[in-house]
Amino acid sequence: MLIPIVGADSLALITYPMTEEEKYYREKVWPRVLASIAQWVQEFPQQERDRARKDFLLAEIEKVREAFIQGCAELALRKDDLTYWSEKRLASLEKRMYKLGMDVKIVTGRLESISPEMIARARRYPIDTLVTVRHGKALCPFHNDKHPSMDVRKNFYYCYSCNASGDVIDLAMHVRGITFKEAVNQLQ
Repeated sequence: MLIPIVGADSLALITYPMTEEEKYYREKVWPRVLASIAQWVQEFPQQERDRARKDFLLAEIEKVREAFIQGCAELALRKDDLTYWSEKRLASLEKRMYKLGMDVKIVTGRLESISPEMIARARRYPIDTLVTVRHGKALCPFHNDKHPSMDVRKNFYYCYSCNASGDVIDLAMHVRGITFKEAVNQLQ
């Protein structure tokens, strides 16, 4: 077992021998737990799992929608300097509702030509094929950028100037002016 110890100027890891109980748990109990989870998942048909996922997504959309409506009401009453941050929060809630709605369409089969595997494959598409990245920075395509202000890490981007953010699919949609479905198909 590794236990981190923080010193005055460094972090050290001290190794303690594993107890018999910990060894038993790691060698005997944990594999049985994983096997029973796998068996439990197989007992539920794919349709049942899709229905449960759809119900969860619809409940999440309702929560986000309520937060959005409440945020709009608060923004209408706000007369201070925090309206900018309220607008940013509303924009992020709107983006979240859109993404949850897309997930519902995928689960219910309304986007027949796009599977979750295709979306996962599109998200792994290298973002540096869409924008030129040097040392993790790129010129932002969303505004007239003379110096790189867009940070690119792990196939996600964030612009410090205009606060644009997203993954490789979002970037392809905005840069190429295409829909989600077209972006996923192009990023295969």
